[in-house]
Amino acid sequence: MKAYHRMLTRIWGEYRGLSLYEIVFKANFALLKGEIIPDDDKRCIVNRFLEEISSEETVKRFHKGVNAPLAENGDLREMYPLFFITPYDEGRKYVTLSTITPKTHILSANAYELEILRLLAIFARDNGKVKQMLERTKKRLKTTCFGNFCEMGECFETSIIVLRFLGTAYPDEIEWMQKLINGIRTHLFDKKRHSGVVFYYWLALSELSYQISQPEIERFSVKCDEQTKQYSLLNMVQKSFVMNSDHDKYASPFGAYVIRNCLSRLSEFSYMKSIEPYISENDGRLHISNQINITGG
Repeated sequence: MKAYHRMLTRIWGEYRGLSLYEIVFKANFALLKGEIIPDDDKRCIVNRFLEEISSEETVKRFHKGVNAPLAENGDLREMYPLFFITPYDEGRKYVTLSTITPKTHILSANAYELEILRLLAIFARDNGKVKQMLERTKKRLKTTCFGNFCEMGECFETSIIVLRFLGTAYPDEIEWMQKLINGIRTHLFDKKRHSGVVFYYWLALSELSYQISQPEIERFSVKCDEQTKQYSLLNMVQKSFVMNSDHDKYASPFGAYVIRNCLSRLSEFSYMKSIEPYISENDGRLHISNQINITGG
């Protein structure tokens, strides 16, 4: 987690000088809050990503180190990244946007690459190299279990990251995304999971086309069932969040904005889009708003 803790102290500055990992967190946090990223910063982000595409040698070395499936052995699954390999961090896995510490390279490595490629799809979709990487990655994901949904181990969490990537890079892949959502919906509460899994799913739902996200957002809010009531958005929006440590100062706003953005997709809560979470002078905790009407706006 060394890279994560370093990131927590650095993402509040300029993009220049940040690692790719830190850029991913900073840019996602800005977009989550609804901020406009200046064109100069967009160019900086895109240039840094394109300048630091992993070499073929680095990719091969990583694949060998994780015993990646080999086509020459008849295994055509492409389970690991082809363009952006996680830098060495003293043997630690890279913490995800929703603060999950992966146990496997399946989650850590795929999250790292797909988050970078997703930002490239936002900022430089027409760039020839970006198009090539997106198409190659789409082809790769189709060969994987998690790309088509898998409930086993951390392939489950990776499936949610694939869903969010597709929503941005390939928004017309409705059938593919619906297949992933159906699997996630069925198995999300099969076992106890890190709360960051649900929050990342909400993050994806807050960004996907309304056509496919609406039923799930409603299931976590106005149509809660026995499974989702423990993660009711209508209950969450009334909670407050600690703001003590560097981790809290990232994770608490992340969660608050995810809740706000998700609920505001529904017409009865659309007014929430303009609401800004605030730190109360009374308790020092982060509150989403003191003006929320859980029966609608």
